[in-house]
Amino acid sequence: MSVRTLCNRSVTVQQVALTDDAYGTATESRTNRYTNVPMRIQPISGSEAMRYRQQNVDVTHKAFVPLDLQDFTGISETDEVVDGSTTYTIVSAVRDIDLLDHHLEFELRRLKSAV
Repeated sequence: MSVRTLCNRSVTVQQVALTDDAYGTATESRTNRYTNVPMRIQPISGSEAMRYRQQNVDVTHKAFVPLDLQDFTGISETDEVVDGSTTYTIVSAVRDIDLLDHHLEFELRRLKSAV
């Protein structure tokens, strides 16, 4: 079974950039880096949550992106994943873990809704 068949989302990956204005105030800007990215997003398991907590790392979800039809290796920790009304920051990007150009893995932190 391929990773693509397991992808249950089509998301947008946005690059977040900080720029300072004349008064030294940082302003965030977002640009779409990739659109319609096939992705599987799933909550981390209980044992993974314990491990991350011990390392003081705030991770809530894992994501998997196939590399069979398009190269998404430009996705990095400066990006956010937008899935409808839910936004995740990328905590870490694991590049091609099996070195077979098969898929990428990401550790995500779900952002709290502003509502």
